[in-house]
Amino acid sequence: MRPWRPRRPGKWRTSPTDKPAALREMFRVLKPGGRIGVSDVVAEDHVGAAARARLGSRVGCVAGALSRAEYLEGLACAGFAEAEVVYTHEVAPEMHAATVRAVKPQSAGRAPNRNGAGSIV
Repeated sequence: MRPWRPRRPGKWRTSPTDKPAALREMFRVLKPGGRIGVSDVVAEDHVGAAARARLGSRVGCVAGALSRAEYLEGLACAGFAEAEVVYTHEVAPEMHAATVRAVKPQSAGRAPNRNGAGSIV
């Protein structure tokens, strides 16, 4: 993989149920071969939703955190390849700041442009 360079920084403020839809939309608008990089709070795989909600009372962004496995599954379901979730540091017990990266395969189709033209494979 090539080094990651942010192009358009933005905020990632979605609930856990919105994140799969956001990942699908990222995949849709990205050119084949394009890459995403997201900084987010990620739970360890064994931490359940109830425990995340309890931790969320101390650290607000933790309540909506996905686990590493949930992120990887969401990226794969959206169509991304070369997905990885890399923990950077602990923000709460069993919760980590992480960088989430993935690539839209070259073989994936392009989304239509604004006037509806474009190829969908």
